[in-house]
Amino acid sequence: MKQLLSLFFVIFTITAYSQARVSVDTTTIRIGEQITYTIDADKTKNVVFPKLKLKPSGGLELVKSLPVDTLKDRLSKKYLITSFDSGAFVIPAQQLKINGVSQRLDSLYINVRTVAVDTTKQALHPIKTIYKAPPKTWRDYLPVMWWLVVLGVIAVLVWLFLKYRTKTIESDPEKQHTPYQWARIQLNDLDHSKLLINGKIKTYYSELTTIVRNYLETDFKIPALEYTTDELILNLKVADQQHKYHFDNKRLDQLDLFLRSADLVKFAKAQPIDINIREDRKFAEQFINELHDTIEQKRAKDAEQAQNDPNNPMVLQKQRNYRNRWFAGIGAVVGVMVIIALWSYFGTQTIKDRVLGNANKRLFDKEWFTSHYGYPSVAVYAPFVLKPTASDLPKHISEQAVGLAHFTYGKPYGRFFMDLNSLEMQPQTPVDVQNGIINAAEILKSTKGIKDLDYKITDASISGFSGQKLAGTYRFKGKTYQFQLYLIAIKNSLVNVSTAYRTDDNYGKKLNDKLIQALKIERTDL
Repeated sequence: MKQLLSLFFVIFTITAYSQARVSVDTTTIRIGEQITYTIDADKTKNVVFPKLKLKPSGGLELVKSLPVDTLKDRLSKKYLITSFDSGAFVIPAQQLKINGVSQRLDSLYINVRTVAVDTTKQALHPIKTIYKAPPKTWRDYLPVMWWLVVLGVIAVLVWLFLKYRTKTIESDPEKQHTPYQWARIQLNDLDHSKLLINGKIKTYYSELTTIVRNYLETDFKIPALEYTTDELILNLKVADQQHKYHFDNKRLDQLDLFLRSADLVKFAKAQPIDINIREDRKFAEQFINELHDTIEQKRAKDAEQAQNDPNNPMVLQKQRNYRNRWFAGIGAVVGVMVIIALWSYFGTQTIKDRVLGNANKRLFDKEWFTSHYGYPSVAVYAPFVLKPTASDLPKHISEQAVGLAHFTYGKPYGRFFMDLNSLEMQPQTPVDVQNGIINAAEILKSTKGIKDLDYKITDASISGFSGQKLAGTYRFKGKTYQFQLYLIAIKNSLVNVSTAYRTDDNYGKKLNDKLIQALKIERTDL
């Protein structure tokens, strides 16, 4: 894009008649402009071009020494020279060696003149002081405030999700079931084991009592696995007396007998008969079932009492959670309704510009000021400053050019791009605007990546100076751009102003329209 827009001036067709080559492309320049000083020599094997020597106080300065060009019948060496003082200056005679023989070249006179300013039409003004930006207001921070609100809402939603989400079931099989369910599963596994068939009665009773003790420990929160039989029975009776749980005394006596019989098998090597083993297995299951019923009844009773107790912390917390969810739901609904209303009233583009931020909107809202560029001078009223850009003219144009000024703003495929250049040719050099604008359209068609090009060529004028305008749209990498190119002829000078912006950006269009409308070409010597 930069190659496309910033180099539009190279397509200017300049019709001029070639003349005999001279040592400099021009003998008259303005302050700061450059001339090309050329030394040609016949093509031989031993040519030594000089290192250009200028008088320290001669008013001329060497800008750049270009490489030697090898042409068909000669060698050519070029030097770029400039001056920042007005007056007549001389380029001293240089020494050129050809086949070891020195040859003295002619000296040349260069006239450097200032830019004429008609103070009757353009008054002189004092140097401006450093511009101080106006103090920021809360509107400057509005996009940041919107982003903080959005981030706050996201943070609240994440917090609510983490707080109220369903807890993931842990991978431990024992923790996937209630203590009662796990006890039943273990009893079933014990029944399908081959411990009794293999004669491992001690191991069988050890696992059977462990199942009972483990259920008591997990569901009743007592260290049943650590207690001896006497300690376990004693603690269960104490819990019954303190009304924590209700245990039938007959069942406690049966549990005591069951555990003591198992202790005899485990520690005294007792050998119970089959009927006793079956009775102990049956008792273990019945005891677990009865305890389960007991604790479920107590939990239901406690839950009912807690439900009816207005000062119960759990009830209060539940009520607070309910209120919080209710308020959160109402806030979410209201927030969505407000967003929908704002979106419907202001539109999608306005919401994007104000909430997400728009570079062209921020640019458009800045202070606008007038700056002058090039010669002929182009007055640009804009909220930005164009930057000088180095450019190389084609040879057939540079031979006839007196001065070139080239300036750009923005990136070629960004939100807004502007290119401005003014080219002054030697007197009596004709220019062909119509052919130049047609060549610009052809370059657009052949530019890689540009699709769906649609354009129109019309007559145009800026500040009373006539020219032509190339305007239209094209697509590049999925985005559509609006472009304008003004080519204005002023005697032997050309002014080119090009702009481009995305069509989906309203502020890009506002910026472009305001800028083009205020564009002026100022040249006091015409």
